[in-house]
Amino acid sequence: MPRMHTRTAVTRTLTLAAATAAVALPALVAHAQDAVQWRMKNGGNGHWYQFVLLPGECIENSERRANELGASLATIHSDGENAFVDVLIPAYNGAYSVGRLGAFQDKDAPSPDSGWNWITGEPWNYTAWSPYNNQPNDGVDETHVVIYASAHTGAFAGWHDNSESCAASGDLGWIIEWSADCNDDGIVDYGQILDGSLTDDDLDGVPDCCRCPGDFNDDDLVDAKDLGLLLAAWGTDGGDRPETDLDGSGDVRAGDLGLLLALWGACGEPDCP
Repeated sequence: MPRMHTRTAVTRTLTLAAATAAVALPALVAHAQDAVQWRMKNGGNGHWYQFVLLPGECIENSERRANELGASLATIHSDGENAFVDVLIPAYNGAYSVGRLGAFQDKDAPSPDSGWNWITGEPWNYTAWSPYNNQPNDGVDETHVVIYASAHTGAFAGWHDNSESCAASGDLGWIIEWSADCNDDGIVDYGQILDGSLTDDDLDGVPDCCRCPGDFNDDDLVDAKDLGLLLAAWGTDGGDRPETDLDGSGDVRAGDLGLLLALWGACGEPDCP
């Protein structure tokens, strides 16, 4: 998780820049219900989940879009979590009201029920395959997982293996999940952003106090790799790396290079309230 430098002068400069020039993020959601927390007092994990409709894209691009909000495509590890996520899927496409998960199967998997992974790298330790048509049944290029909502899909209900969404027309339903706790206070950051206890001025789903300006590749270091990314964006507005415009001027130039060099080195621990 990105960390915030504790170098006060530079941090103050960047805070002022953020106040005068908001970072423009690509549009993520075509339609979404409100995010809902699976509360610990109800046996949950404290994470937040949301059903969204995204343009038909490969799983990697959908994960990137979720990351832009500080979230990830959802992963599921228990009956309770599966039931909680299931009810978030609305009746939006008749018997095909589904929510896609952040799961994929190895291309060389020897059998339909083997070789499954979560895109986050978490262990694959739970499944809820539908008995309908003997899921997973390994149809044509069915290397991803969707939940058919039990309230809307009848006998289809449960997990199905499904084809990749790269060439799909129209929007597809996904479940995204916020689980990060960058300051290790035992509370998921997204909830603290919503209640105002932590600020998120650039609207990227990560508390400002946990950001490490200049660490463009999120490896907790400001180093030559980040310098390379800044130079690649030189003379532009940052393009798909808007964070390289460190001073918020609208162009990546010498001012940003100076700030990057001032931030050089390991990121400090988060300095959150």
